[in-house]
Amino acid sequence: MIKDRNIADDANIQSHKIAGGGVGNILRHNSYAYYVDSRYGSDNNSGRSPGRPFATIEAAITEVNARTNWSNSRWANSDVIYIAPGSYAENLTSLPHGATIIGLGDSFDADGENGVRIKPATGSPVDVASLVNAKIQNIKFESADASIVFDAAILNNVQLIHCVFSGAAEATTSVAGIYTLDSVMLTVRDCRIMYVDCGIDFVYSDANDSVTRALIEGNYMTYMSEAGIRVSANLVSPGSMFVDNVICQGSASLAIGIDLNHTNTIGIYKNVITATDGIEGDTTGAYVGGNYCNGVLE
Repeated sequence: MIKDRNIADDANIQSHKIAGGGVGNILRHNSYAYYVDSRYGSDNNSGRSPGRPFATIEAAITEVNARTNWSNSRWANSDVIYIAPGSYAENLTSLPHGATIIGLGDSFDADGENGVRIKPATGSPVDVASLVNAKIQNIKFESADASIVFDAAILNNVQLIHCVFSGAAEATTSVAGIYTLDSVMLTVRDCRIMYVDCGIDFVYSDANDSVTRALIEGNYMTYMSEAGIRVSANLVSPGSMFVDNVICQGSASLAIGIDLNHTNTIGIYKNVITATDGIEGDTTGAYVGGNYCNGVLE
């Protein structure tokens, strides 16, 4: 059996570049892997090996952002943060640009025992001004109150994959699962969004805002009251697609499945919706088709 050190020596790569013990996870030459474990870690550790993890996600994010050359190649490090299963009571007010955050275990686990759950005592799990060139995978974000679950004013070239965005079932319904003012190349795929007023809320603030080339695909949204996906008036939305999503009301009453408040240039195809009004707004032309709304093909 070839060990990691041998692989690293043969490839002329430092051994700490091999993240997670597999060849498929070799990082680029100037990238680093950081590890977080709320149970066994310490923020006094280096965070650079599974045996010396940070205790908090914030510590790892601070380390990654400190390496960013903001005046030159600001998105080029491509660092990776691995988070061990557990519950993290953190309010994240920054996220790492040009990096990947991966939760280990199962993000669909309900209580953070077998997956990563970020649930602060109060407020939003994530409340940041911007996130650019990043991927977040396999993490549950949960608000304990009515706060937005994942609040990022700008989401450019961001992937949110196999994550959960949830208000607390036992508390006041959260305002929104994902809330953003301006997004370009946002991908939300294979996620669960629940216990919120609005699942994904694209909100208009000023003339610079858009929802451009977004792909919202294969998500399951339930226990919502206002809308599954909502797009504000005045937003431009070239090249965006809402495809293969299941949007249902659960035991609550969902007013609108997909709520369009602008002249539609979003492709809305093959969604399954159960709501008082399946798709509301401009549903004419070539942009909408093959959706099942309350059991009827539209």
